[in-house]
Amino acid sequence: MFYLNKIGLYLLYLLLIIIPFHFAAGDYGVPMFYREIIGISFLLLLLVNLYQERYLDFKIRKELLFLILGPVLLIFSALYDPMIILYSDGTSVNDITSESIDIDPRLYVLRNAILYLPMILYFSRRGMSKKEIEHIAIISVAVAPLSILFYVFTILESGYFSIFLLGEMSEKAGIGIEYNSYVPYLSFPVISGMFILSGKHSSIIKLLTLVSISISSMFIFLSSSRQTLLLIAIALVLFMFLDKSNKNLKKIALFSFIGLCVFSFYSFVMSGYELNTQLVDKYTGGRNYRFIAMANGLDLLSPYHYITGAGLTSVIVSGPHNDYIRWTQRVGLFYMIILFYPYFSAAFKCFISTLRERSDLTIFYIGISIFFIIYHSVFGYPREDVYQSVWAYLGITMWLGYTNQEKIIIFDK
Repeated sequence: MFYLNKIGLYLLYLLLIIIPFHFAAGDYGVPMFYREIIGISFLLLLLVNLYQERYLDFKIRKELLFLILGPVLLIFSALYDPMIILYSDGTSVNDITSESIDIDPRLYVLRNAILYLPMILYFSRRGMSKKEIEHIAIISVAVAPLSILFYVFTILESGYFSIFLLGEMSEKAGIGIEYNSYVPYLSFPVISGMFILSGKHSSIIKLLTLVSISISSMFIFLSSSRQTLLLIAIALVLFMFLDKSNKNLKKIALFSFIGLCVFSFYSFVMSGYELNTQLVDKYTGGRNYRFIAMANGLDLLSPYHYITGAGLTSVIVSGPHNDYIRWTQRVGLFYMIILFYPYFSAAFKCFISTLRERSDLTIFYIGISIFFIIYHSVFGYPREDVYQSVWAYLGITMWLGYTNQEKIIIFDK
């Protein structure tokens, strides 16, 4: 059983390492359906775990119950999907995947909804220790700068590989950076870096974390992803004022030092480059069309659609740039609430625990990790985006595993 638990943990580590390089994974021999393969592996490990214990624990937490109920209801909704298309900017799965495959759009949506469910169920049963969560944070932080530099190297088709690729990127607008997809994922390693720097780790780990945060923050800024910068700012405020594991003066000094390091790194890399005027214009003005897209998305719905939805596959490509609205378009308000409830409930319990002055930095980190999906769902579709999806589900996975492993009761009445 011990070795099987190790296998499950290493599978998670492997997933967190591969996905940031998804843009080039196939070129290096990674199977096309590696996420499905790992998902099936988690399912097998879960079945073995249940078999070895030889009993089923029917006392299930309501968050986990809703995580299971959501996909079940989606399967049911697929049976009466009228196959109405609300948007004309693409109706095929081919329009949003890199694979040359054309499948029933209902299967595509359902696959995205259940892909990481085996992982969640497995760790909710297995448990997850504080040390393992720290390792997850360290892996997230370590992989991010390598992924960024390789990503920019690939986009620029550069003949060299260095941090000065970021400076070259700053002078070129429109080079194909996925600021709605790839860039938002990077808020997770930056938040993980704050967690590591706030905890007790070796000087080497903290130094490497500072380097990672500097590269990630600079790339996020140069990519013009304002939503990602805003989440990092929110996380910083939460670490400053809600985290009770460190004294306020120490936290102010720590994050001031982090800010100085990031600014120094930015000044060093950008010393020979100038910001593209389009990037400057985006930060200094311009209209945010996302909120217009959200309003237009609601206008497409008839009154009864708020109850029934327009159909599971009514929105496949693009859409309202808001996952709450998109799921309302697909399956109605009731189903949408069920799909999002577990994340709001778990995040609420984590932050309530923090406000009650429990100095558990791990629970606080898990709460912000769960907030990842709550926040990014306002601007995109993190659960269906290849780069963001695993991190969207990772927070709730850690919460279910950690509270089971440590036998912690968090406002669970």
